[in-house]
Amino acid sequence: ACSAKMSIARIYYTRLDEPDKAFPYVDDVIKNNPLSLYAEEAYLWEGLIYQRNEEWEKSAEIYEVVLKKFPNAVSNDRARALLAGNYVRLKNYKKAIEQYEIVSKSKNNKLAEESSYYIGSIYCNYIKNLPKAQQSLEKFVAKYPNSTYVKRANEIIERCKAKKQQDKAFKAYDKKMKKEKEAEIKEMEQTILLEDAANMEKISKEYKRAIDYYKNDKYNE
Repeated sequence: ACSAKMSIARIYYTRLDEPDKAFPYVDDVIKNNPLSLYAEEAYLWEGLIYQRNEEWEKSAEIYEVVLKKFPNAVSNDRARALLAGNYVRLKNYKKAIEQYEIVSKSKNNKLAEESSYYIGSIYCNYIKNLPKAQQSLEKFVAKYPNSTYVKRANEIIERCKAKKQQDKAFKAYDKKMKKEKEAEIKEMEQTILLEDAANMEKISKEYKRAIDYYKNDKYNE
């Protein structure tokens, strides 16, 4: 019975592109036959259906259940990769990277390769940590030189390098401008001080004249 239900679910999902019609069959296996050999697969399909309907949170919950209920399952790496994708959608980038890090060590070369690339991509496009993105993707390119993701990885690496140079140039410019501004302020201060000194000297002369006037004033005789 479980085999037939899963077959129907696969046809609806993969052949007829009707995931919502597949849902009742996988859900039935999960609820009524949780210990069957098909239960793990049913969970994965349910997670995919939620994902297809952009219900990222529900999908993530399903994959988390898979990892807890079937810790030694062969399909765990796939579940982790799918879970990581949901975490990205939910903007939980730290958890996404944690899952991709685990999958990057998978014996499934394709999943390991993709996960290694996605780690660098997340650092660049979402976390905006360009040094970390560059470091991660340079390791990826060295490990998977023939990957279809290498072109994209190299583009991101070059972008990271360009940004680094740009930041360096901006820092140098800021430093130069700061020095010029400090010199300008000193010059201004010096001008003000000279003007003040001149004014004081002028005022001082006026006071001296006033003293001389009062000294020579006939009323003081």
